[in-house]
Amino acid sequence: MLDIINTILAPYLPDLIGAAVTALIGYAVALIKAKTGIEIEAKNREALHSAMTTGALLGLAKLGVTASKEEIAATSVAYVKSSVPGALAKLAPSEGVLSALALSKVEQVTQGK
Repeated sequence: MLDIINTILAPYLPDLIGAAVTALIGYAVALIKAKTGIEIEAKNREALHSAMTTGALLGLAKLGVTASKEEIAATSVAYVKSSVPGALAKLAPSEGVLSALALSKVEQVTQGK
């Protein structure tokens, strides 16, 4: 019985092993791409948030405490667009999302005042 199986499978064994190894390599590459993609997205998100906070502080310093939060937020968005264009290109947030994030950061730096 074993001789029959060996006779039938022997010619195909290298191909089966090759296919299995190829599948394992493909799976490993997919896992690595997924992990590094998530890490890159996290770095871009961190850069965006950091720049938005810096922009809010800059807007507050430039425009003063009498400026509206919307004006300070607009300054923050402009700063972000010039300072982290790569992160913006990768994350592709809409203008509405940028404005909402900027207002949130202005609220944080002005402590709700």
